[in-house]
Amino acid sequence: MKSRIFLFGFFSLPIVSLVLGILLGGSPISQDEPSRPIIGNVRTFEAAYARWKADAEHNGQKTKLVLW
Repeated sequence: MKSRIFLFGFFSLPIVSLVLGILLGGSPISQDEPSRPIIGNVRTFEAAYARWKADAEHNGQKTKLVLW
């Protein structure tokens, strides 16, 4: 009896998870609103990057800024 319950759970849990993932993850993202930054804006970033780049070049640093 315990092995049947184990096998039922072992096989049914992934199937239920897959179905729920398809149902919940398949909803389209609304394209009505244009995308916008959550924090800050482009001008602020560009100004901060320009300051960082000028300071790095002035100090002789040969590093690259990598954003993910």
